[in-house]
Amino acid sequence: MKEDVDLLDQRDLDNYAFPLSSRLSRAWAEPPDSVWVGKKHSRVSTAAVASVVATDRPSVSDDWVEVRTTASTETSAYKQQIRDQLSGVEQLPDGPVAVEISFLVGPRRNWLNLWKPSIDALEALLGRTTPTSQWHPRDGRIVALGLHRRVDETLGNDVRLAIASAPRPDAPLSSR
Repeated sequence: MKEDVDLLDQRDLDNYAFPLSSRLSRAWAEPPDSVWVGKKHSRVSTAAVASVVATDRPSVSDDWVEVRTTASTETSAYKQQIRDQLSGVEQLPDGPVAVEISFLVGPRRNWLNLWKPSIDALEALLGRTTPTSQWHPRDGRIVALGLHRRVDETLGNDVRLAIASAPRPDAPLSSR
């Protein structure tokens, strides 16, 4: 991306990860279990595919919060349930951040469709773009995003999310 583009304001990473992951899902006949994306100023964009390595904790932070949703992503109730469970969580300081979300889903859930509404509900962590704009977090400031899926046969349509986040002061970006 060009040096004059403010990467902390726009260029939401999920908007790049979703079409690539959707295409891989069609080619592989199932979605990937883990997707990592990052952004920085560069003349070249890259993508890599690798095997998943299980870990016991998120990579971006030792602190994480777990939430559970029962609503359909087609309704605002899905986002509301996440936001309600994040009330009281401290907002990350201004600047670049890393976010990692692990989704535990039933076998029928298309977890790729959970990304956008889940990130839209992270206003408590990321802040809101404008006070009157509901479901518009400052997600452009996510410079490293990890999304993971595990399947639990007993979960049905419920979704459990483990969310970790941390400031990324080492990111070579600046907000205008």
